[in-house]
Amino acid sequence: MNYRIDPYGAIQGFRKSLTIKNEHPFDRYRVNGFGFQQALLVIPNINTNDTREQSGRLRTGVRPLRGFESREFTVLEATKIRVLIVCAVFSGGVPAAVDAGPEPISDVRVLIDVSGSMKQNDPGNIRIPALKLLVNLLPPESRAGVWLFAAEPALLVPIGNADGAWQARALKSASSIHSRGLFTDIEEALEAAMQGWASGPEKNRRSIILLTDGVVDISKDPKVNAASRTAIIERIIPGLTRHSTQVHTIALSQNADHELLKKLSSDTGGWSQTVQSAKQLERAFLAMFKKAVPRDRVPLTDNKFSIDAGIDEFSVLVFRESAAQPTRLISPGQKQTGQDDHAENIRWHHEASYDLITVERPEPGEWRLLAGLDPDNQVMVVTDLKLRLNELPNTVGEHATVDFSVSITEKGETVTNPDFLSLINNRLQQSAELGGTLDRDLKADPANSGTFRHTIEKGLRPGKYTFKVVAKSPTFQREAEHRIEVVAEPADQKKPDPAKDGRDQARLPKEEPVGETPEPDWMITWVITGAVNLIFLLAGFFVYRWIQKRMAQQQMELINRLET
Repeated sequence: MNYRIDPYGAIQGFRKSLTIKNEHPFDRYRVNGFGFQQALLVIPNINTNDTREQSGRLRTGVRPLRGFESREFTVLEATKIRVLIVCAVFSGGVPAAVDAGPEPISDVRVLIDVSGSMKQNDPGNIRIPALKLLVNLLPPESRAGVWLFAAEPALLVPIGNADGAWQARALKSASSIHSRGLFTDIEEALEAAMQGWASGPEKNRRSIILLTDGVVDISKDPKVNAASRTAIIERIIPGLTRHSTQVHTIALSQNADHELLKKLSSDTGGWSQTVQSAKQLERAFLAMFKKAVPRDRVPLTDNKFSIDAGIDEFSVLVFRESAAQPTRLISPGQKQTGQDDHAENIRWHHEASYDLITVERPEPGEWRLLAGLDPDNQVMVVTDLKLRLNELPNTVGEHATVDFSVSITEKGETVTNPDFLSLINNRLQQSAELGGTLDRDLKADPANSGTFRHTIEKGLRPGKYTFKVVAKSPTFQREAEHRIEVVAEPADQKKPDPAKDGRDQARLPKEEPVGETPEPDWMITWVITGAVNLIFLLAGFFVYRWIQKRMAQQQMELINRLET
């Protein structure tokens, strides 16, 4: 016999009796995925008091979970299904998720230098499309504000929720960016961006993105400039730290105060980046955006990406060379879309160097791009099914330990259903800026159901690294990325490294991860586990035989007494 089992989510209130008919222990089941959020795997010939069978599916008045492909299950896996059904009968549902806590709201303040030196360092005013990129990427639940600064800060876009109205205003105001300012008052600009944080909710993820090409310059008197710079270090930075604010800095030119910008970012846990040309500003703003506002993504490989039915919207960012052909987007149904011929559910923002394409209610399946390959191209999604990565530092010392912890969440709850999790492969991909890659599995945390971990113990040499977590199943894919800079520690804090072989210290070795926790020997574990199980099995067998023998003796004694 061949049963077909379908997943249904949100079965709250389903407490009626179940009866399973015509079930044979050696049947093979065909299962159409696994649900979660108290999911129940339902056999079509199950009868309930308030459901009815129709064309092999039960109608319970709830929406079935989408995006799960059919697959075969063995007899052992079918036994698991029976256990899930029994749990649903006697407990009213299958506990499949735990509260992961609300995700923090991103509150981003952007400070853009408009001093006169920008005429030379940004003659094409690339700050305008760079700001537009950041504005378009902001999710509507985030908050943001934008200031221009020179001799004093000037509010360009008021602080507010980054909804459609705010974004429209910000996109229009971006054209006001100029290079006519006098002086560079970084101190006052930072103070303006901090407004409202003294009384605001601490749970928000607070960030300042600071772009400048110069130094603290508020007077012709060097002593006044030095006093303002000192105030930033001694007063502003501690204030930012108290309010849990990360400062991400972009230095546009070699004449910028790199030491101050680096201190601003490192002391507040932010990220610091230097761009050699204004042409790199858009990518720099993208890097800062990813630090300030983490967004859900799906992998993009060879200009192909998979959209499952659980995704409500996606935005694909495509960087273009000046002479490149216009970008085209191809749906799973092979329909081509361009900047001038797209459907109503598509928004297409075009700039000279990039396209940002947003598709609402996308068709599930494989999408393709007709565009050049670029490592900064990416696909961001709006979905209830998320890959949550733990908060990670932006900067660590070369002997630091870095712990990675990931989980799959659905509507803010960590998915713990073991059958669902068994379908997911979680990988940690590590690459160094100067070359070298590693790829490792994340192991399930036995103490926290639904959580997968990996620890790098003092194995990173100085340099910048990109860590990418990719979760894949037969039916969906998710991706999260984080960059970490490893800085050299003072010589008196360094530990001797007898294995040092003179290779480039910033290069990541391909052949073996240095200092990582060794993989456990699963063969030994299985042997020990098997031996223990065998001992218990033999003990149980002998106890059972002894009980049988004892009962037989007692029966014979009783018979003998009755006969006499």
